[in-house]
Amino acid sequence: MDDTLKDELLKHAGNQVFVDFINLKLIRPDEVHLESSSRCNADCIMCPRQGMSRWKGEMPRNLFLKVVEELTEAPPVMLHLHLNGEPMLLPIDELAWRITYAKKILPSRVIFFTNASLLTQDCTRKLLDSGLDEICFSVDGGTKETFEAIRRGLNFEQVVGNIRAFQELNVVQGRKIKTHAFIVPQKLNQSSLDEFHQLFWKIGIDDVGGSGVQNIGGLIDSNSMKLVGQYTKGSLKAPCWRLFQDIDVMADGHVPICCQCVTGSLIVGNANIQNIYTIWRSPILNEIRVKHIQGKQAEVPFCDKCDFMSGFVAPDWWPKNEEG
Repeated sequence: MDDTLKDELLKHAGNQVFVDFINLKLIRPDEVHLESSSRCNADCIMCPRQGMSRWKGEMPRNLFLKVVEELTEAPPVMLHLHLNGEPMLLPIDELAWRITYAKKILPSRVIFFTNASLLTQDCTRKLLDSGLDEICFSVDGGTKETFEAIRRGLNFEQVVGNIRAFQELNVVQGRKIKTHAFIVPQKLNQSSLDEFHQLFWKIGIDDVGGSGVQNIGGLIDSNSMKLVGQYTKGSLKAPCWRLFQDIDVMADGHVPICCQCVTGSLIVGNANIQNIYTIWRSPILNEIRVKHIQGKQAEVPFCDKCDFMSGFVAPDWWPKNEEG
């Protein structure tokens, strides 16, 4: 990065993450997503998977091992074993083995999101013994009617029953795993938001919350679903924090620009043949980061249509009204 560009970018630097990037000190991502499975057994109305033509399957163990071992160079804070599919479609013995292995060689907290439809008693026991730090249950409704209208193909009673049974055993074993219940507030479940919170607080889930509907890089029409107000307080002028804090590996090894790039339309690397940190520090990603700091997101394919930063969940210190 030449001095002229560096001086220009420093004028836009609203926090230490930008300064670190500009000074070539953005050593590692805070969070890494490894897609255990790119398949899913649900058909959620706010998910663009219907148009996803990329390979669907489970991440091979050798690819998982390669990336996790590369992460020992500069371990992330969080290792997520999910991305755009249902991670529990990976056989539970394999999933538990991967969690245990990651915890053995990395200090990172290990977490995954799940729709909980496959969370049997056997799975619960194996996850509790695996070393998993956190699990997030994605449940987009507080009633059977709203849940099943949004998470098509899943059964409300089964999912809630699985979560309740998991938490009961988790409590018996001393709350080994921190639990989250997550909802995407939208017009269809607006009437059941209170029921959602009450249900999962009563079950004893540690953290209950959510974030608004996004258009996933323009892949879906979110305007008809969105609730305005507290779920749209972000700013599209702000640089996207995911570019500076996350990196994601799809089940087949391709690395998309970010987790929102569900279909893999903008690939920045291939973890099968590249070191994960070579990709993280690559010219293509750095060029995109520069565009965001300059307020030129519209010049980046995929980012030009994305509304993630209007309804994002980000650290409190992240700039929400950065001027371009």
